[in-house]
Amino acid sequence: PSSLESARSSAFMELQTFADESSGAPRGARGAALELLGEVAGGEGSSAWPGWRPPGDGEDDKDTNEDTNANEGGAGTSSSSAARLLAMRTAAAAAPLGTHGVEISESSVADADAAGACFDALLRATPDDRMAHDSCTLARVLVLWEKSARWAAPSSAAPRPMHARWYALIHRGIVAGAADAALEAVAVAAIDDVVQNTFTSQNTAVEEEEDNDEGWGEWGDESTSVKGAGEPGGPTLTGAVVSESEAKSLVAAAAENPAVAAKVALALPYPSLRPGALAALVNDGDLDDELTALILRAEVIPSLLSTPALYQSVCDAVSRGEDAATVKTPHAVASLSAARCHAAAARLAMSAAGLHPALVTNDAGVAVLERYLRAHSKRVADVDGGGSEAMRANRVS
Repeated sequence: PSSLESARSSAFMELQTFADESSGAPRGARGAALELLGEVAGGEGSSAWPGWRPPGDGEDDKDTNEDTNANEGGAGTSSSSAARLLAMRTAAAAAPLGTHGVEISESSVADADAAGACFDALLRATPDDRMAHDSCTLARVLVLWEKSARWAAPSSAAPRPMHARWYALIHRGIVAGAADAALEAVAVAAIDDVVQNTFTSQNTAVEEEEDNDEGWGEWGDESTSVKGAGEPGGPTLTGAVVSESEAKSLVAAAAENPAVAAKVALALPYPSLRPGALAALVNDGDLDDELTALILRAEVIPSLLSTPALYQSVCDAVSRGEDAATVKTPHAVASLSAARCHAAAARLAMSAAGLHPALVTNDAGVAVLERYLRAHSKRVADVDGGGSEAMRANRVS
């Protein structure tokens, strides 16, 4: 090995020794050392030292590791530095749980099956009345594995390798009466990225269609729909946190509370689950801010036009609050416009503009909608150079 590789290996071993609980170093210092070790020993393509691998983690060590473990009664698990580091980082991530006697060792995180059994033990040891507090800690353990362990890294396969554990965590939160914690677990799992990628594909398709049509299209046509992930001809969904059948089970588990069921359906990237969950909201009264945000993010407002009572509830919700004029209403208008529901978008824009009812006409709607989209697209671009996919799809140059 080169002098640089030797220096890196020596530094890695020193840090690993320092981060071990037996070193007696303060917890905060050991945690910082573990984070640094994780950065330099990351998975493929994620290491701060590209091309370098921790001592004992190379292919040449495989036979030695298997022989060593066989002599020690192991099942061929690796005793490499990377495996030891993963066990240390897992123990540190799970420390707030108290672990309740669950041992976390190298063999506990040697592969997906062993880690799954370890996680199941941690989940079983967590009382129902602690789920609201401990769900995020349990979710961080799964995220750590997905970022650091080759056997857990999400790929093009759908769903993720650890989907059964994500399902168990979210389901436990729902049935334990900690719905907010369950939804937080979904957020920690980065479902936003999956949904965002799905709707990027959708809105790119919409934008291309609008460019081809050279204009506004048929004014008042509210029937055009965009195919979503999970629908025939829609974008391919990969890396989902749970399978579609698991997602259906989660929505069913929350059915006693229509608002919670709708939040779960909207947070998970399976459009086929949403119509039924949203339909149950018709008699559920006002929509809270969290549910409104999920509806906006999922870009499902156009599909609600066929349910006037629910659509009106959403319009009322996006018109409330201090961020209504700058975030919620513009997003809703852009979503309707992206789906070519221009008449509905114009009515919402005219309402937001405070136009007198006598002036609410189709001709006025065209002008108001164009000015509204232009103004808010420019504002979003000035603030952060971005905006929602719907806003970008409808940006007026």
